[in-house]
Amino acid sequence: AKEEYQRRGLREQLRNFSAAATLSYSLLLLGDLEGAASALKGLKLSADYDEVPGFEAVVSTKADIALLQGHHDEALELYTRNHDRAPIEAYCFTALDILCAHVSKNEWDEAIRVAEMGFAISRSSTAFESALGELLMGIALSEAKPVLAESHLLSAIDGLNCTTSEVHHAQAAIWLAIARLNMNRRKDAASALRLGANGLIELGELGWQLLGGCHRRVEEARSL
Repeated sequence: AKEEYQRRGLREQLRNFSAAATLSYSLLLLGDLEGAASALKGLKLSADYDEVPGFEAVVSTKADIALLQGHHDEALELYTRNHDRAPIEAYCFTALDILCAHVSKNEWDEAIRVAEMGFAISRSSTAFESALGELLMGIALSEAKPVLAESHLLSAIDGLNCTTSEVHHAQAAIWLAIARLNMNRRKDAASALRLGANGLIELGELGWQLLGGCHRRVEEARSL
């Protein structure tokens, strides 16, 4: 799409932003950080576009790149920028990014705070947001209370089975594996990954790190 916009000399900047963000995010999941950054090269995160539907994808992908480059504070700032402007119906969807940024900084108390708020809101939201609320709690509790986290993550996977979001399905499976590794249940951790197999098949190393919040056990889970 980006090449076609350039070939035709189109000046539809917002559509170009959307295409660039989608390409960049896909490259990140496949493990190509350099290509992902290149796809967004030259795109400025002007506040003038913050209220434009779809521009949040550009902001979040820029944040994803920052996270994987080790710029965790910058990533958290950009994720928060998106979250603060998102409708209540997408509360958990955007809160997941913030939570993972806190995890990357080893800020588990903040992660739990974000998760508890999202979980409470998701109880009266859509089925998809409800599943993401379970995912939030599962991630946030995986370090201190892995047994309880496992219950939330299994509920998340069950809820996500009724959606087409393979990325979130894969994310839930990764975190279920991490929670079980935290309980020294390596065999069960491997079984957890099979629950998100469709979304994990082509996921690159950086994709694992992104969905796993750069957690110290991500590579161990990936090796199972």
